[in-house]
Amino acid sequence: MPKSMSAPTYQLVHVELPDWASDLGVGSPASLLVDACCIQDGEGSQFDRCDWLRAAHLHLSGWLERSVEDRRGPIQSYAFRLPTAWSVAYDHAWANRIFLLLRRMAARARGSSEVALFGPVPAARFHLTHDVDALTKTPQLRLKSAIMQLIAVARLGAGGRFRSALKRARDAAGFVFTSADYWLFDEVCALEAERGFKSRFFFADQMADKSLTAWLIDPSYRAAEPRIQELIRGLHSAGWKIGIHPGFNSWNDLSKLSRTRQEVRASLGADVAHCRQHWLRFSWRDTWAIQEKAGVRYDFTLGFNDRSGFRNGSALAHRPWNSALGKSHGVTCVPTIIMDSQFYDYGFPSDPRAAMVNWIDEVVAVGGEASLLWHVHTIHEEYGWREGYVALLDLLKARCITVVEAISDA
Repeated sequence: MPKSMSAPTYQLVHVELPDWASDLGVGSPASLLVDACCIQDGEGSQFDRCDWLRAAHLHLSGWLERSVEDRRGPIQSYAFRLPTAWSVAYDHAWANRIFLLLRRMAARARGSSEVALFGPVPAARFHLTHDVDALTKTPQLRLKSAIMQLIAVARLGAGGRFRSALKRARDAAGFVFTSADYWLFDEVCALEAERGFKSRFFFADQMADKSLTAWLIDPSYRAAEPRIQELIRGLHSAGWKIGIHPGFNSWNDLSKLSRTRQEVRASLGADVAHCRQHWLRFSWRDTWAIQEKAGVRYDFTLGFNDRSGFRNGSALAHRPWNSALGKSHGVTCVPTIIMDSQFYDYGFPSDPRAAMVNWIDEVVAVGGEASLLWHVHTIHEEYGWREGYVALLDLLKARCITVVEAISDA
């Protein structure tokens, strides 16, 4: 296989696959997506001239997005801040597909079967997760939700969906002037237990950041509150898992992130090594580095706020490469490919379940691993998102998919 040494071009090329590998590709003709730099000059097909190992590495390292971050700073998990032409890079688990191709190429070169050489392709694994963002309807939540609803109204109106826009406007008005209790943990756990699943809850701590931004955007509860402590310990003792959900300003702030971990760990009375940053705030350069210093070992932040998909072209739990130090980070990244608000605040599919099938089936097709996020408070009837979570659970159950309750040592 040729080795590519030239700099990335950030130009995406679909490389057509031969017949013996067509089942690993996408589209017609079946192909895989690579940076043009991976294709060496010379004679022969693009397939034969492609440095497939480098192509997989570029996807895993988020090469497209990192080029934007290096010039303009982090996109903070909003895909709309990236060139539209790059959207295809996030539609499939390209890195997984390339690794499956390399596996097949190695078996063919040895005249062996893939199973004999490497074993069967692993079954897909999913992590059900919940960010605990709201327990009651605070003034801050009323304001944030009203803004999100009005933005949704504008998007729906711009798309010509005026009836849906009018309904969202009415819902926004009703949300502001009504009360609600989002203590829905028993219901969430019951829905999961009925299907044989258990999930992970990510808890925040309000006192980790006392800024005005944090007051407005961060969850409004203390992990040390007796009721919260009892909840955290009760969930853990019943077999559900606990992680931390550091605040809006913690993505590059070691002290704030460490404070959240300390408070949640003290409330649980045990180690907490799993993390998802609030609002999916994230930097390729900074976030995993400070998480590692804070004692985090698994991160579930890598996903987009405004679309579903594969932010680094993969459905792999892996230790990302730290280019600054020339070695892997000490944090294992589990990408998040689905979040509830992607369907209800951004995409507005007529059938959310059908929209989820695409992403779930991609992970199943490549034997991948990924995280799925549904906020606890959106199970409440006033959101109307509960049916979506039930549909997601039923989809996983119907396909006999493995839902991971714990990973490694936590």
